[in-house]
Amino acid sequence: NSKKNVIFFRMDPLIKLNTYDPHLVKTDYHQEKIIEDFIKVGFKHYGFNIDYTTWQFRFVHVLELCKSFNEQFNLMSKSTKKNIEKAISFGVKTKRVDIQELDQVYKLFEESAKIKKIHNLTKSFYHNLALNFNENAFMYLAYIDKKECINNLTDKINAETKDKRQLEKQLKDNSNSLKIKSKINIYEQNIEKYMSIIKEVEKLDDYTNIGSLFAILYGNEMIALSSGMDYKYRSFCPKYSMYPALIKDAIKNGIKYANFLGVKNIFDKNDEAYGVYDIKKGFGGYTVEYIGEFDLPIKKLGYKL
Repeated sequence: NSKKNVIFFRMDPLIKLNTYDPHLVKTDYHQEKIIEDFIKVGFKHYGFNIDYTTWQFRFVHVLELCKSFNEQFNLMSKSTKKNIEKAISFGVKTKRVDIQELDQVYKLFEESAKIKKIHNLTKSFYHNLALNFNENAFMYLAYIDKKECINNLTDKINAETKDKRQLEKQLKDNSNSLKIKSKINIYEQNIEKYMSIIKEVEKLDDYTNIGSLFAILYGNEMIALSSGMDYKYRSFCPKYSMYPALIKDAIKNGIKYANFLGVKNIFDKNDEAYGVYDIKKGFGGYTVEYIGEFDLPIKKLGYKL
């Protein structure tokens, strides 16, 4: 009876077609014959899409993990290191949470889905995932620690005010120096920005959730399944607090890979989704291209319909 209800079988085998380093240098695994063999026995191939049109991602970004976070940090891009440090200086921290805080995690997923205008999986899906994976389900919340944020930014204001005064003294002896004037201007802009952020943060609760991440530990991979953020606090770089937390947990658990999942059209910097790839690539690693999805029609008329 169960066979009568099957219209088609779908699979997405984890077979690498190509890998790409950060400079898009390709390693070809020559899997054409496997694809041809699947088609010969009746499978229909979805093709070599570079977007998100199939159910599973065909391109994923993967980090091969070092033995310590410090080693991993050294492999990251300058901009990624800078953003990690920025998140810390803005008092952003990440904590691992349990199923009791799924509502907070999911709320941020919904906010991101609304902004990006994408379909969001249900809360019950994540609830079941957390129950089934148990200790291998990792949920994270990134939050602003109000006190730490204000203290850190006050320290920055004091340090940059001191440096600005030194430059102003130098300017008296060299009043035509454009270089000194430019540096003073940068300090003034930074100080104004920090004061503005402090003013906003003072209105917040002691701890304000601004980002969430759901990951699962499966085999030798820590897989970053879904993430979300409150876009009002995008400049606080919550992802640059959550991804390092995930990497640290993966290393602590002796896991070989951190899988940041889907990236789209890594070959076109003008693609609207290229920024997602750029963020993930900044942490190091390489991109894997799989052979794609296949359907095996069981009831051909039903499948066609």
